[in-house]
Formats: sequence, C-alpha cells, structure tokens
Amino acid sequence: MMKEPNVNNRVNLAENWITEEELKERYPKLWKAAKEKVQLIEADWTPELREELSRLRGR
Repeated sequence: MMKEPNVNNRVNLAENWITEEELKERYPKLWKAAKEKVQLIEADWTPELREELSRLRGR
C-alpha cells in the first residue's frame, strides 16, 4: 500500500499525528476553532445518533 506524504513530507502514520494537547499548546486559535466546530456539530445530534455513536465507540 502506497502512502502519500503530507506537507511535511511525512506519510500519514499515527506517529506523525499531533495530540489534542500538543495542538492546544502549539496552535491555540486552531484548537479553539476546531473545538467550536465540534460543539456546533454535536448540537445537531439527535438522541438516536448519540446512541449509535456510543455503540460504535464501544461504550
């Protein structure tokens, strides 16, 4: 399987991912914007969707 390099010329492997904590420390504005976007999406969730997502996550 061929992997495409990202902008840093690294392939999209788990060891190249940034954690939420690192994102918050390095890029606070981006972290805040992402958090707000997630909250907007979650606001539209129905109880059925929440139940399905919980089931898929194994909770």
